[in-house]
Amino acid sequence: METVREPLVLLLIATMVLYFFLGQRGDALIMLFAIVPIIAIEFLQEYRTGKTLKALRKLIEPKMHVL
Repeated sequence: METVREPLVLLLIATMVLYFFLGQRGDALIMLFAIVPIIAIEFLQEYRTGKTLKALRKLIEPKMHVL
């Protein structure tokens, strides 16, 4: 999942961990509830895109008739 490797998401995760260890557990939890949907939506979009591309490749499969 490339979403987790994006700089903004990495920054959010690092900030969440920092908040957690600094004792701001409420803020860390709020950030967690913000990060999880972002990752889930990206994953679903990538999954659906992969399925669509696979279906399109089947439709345009090269076919050749040899005489």
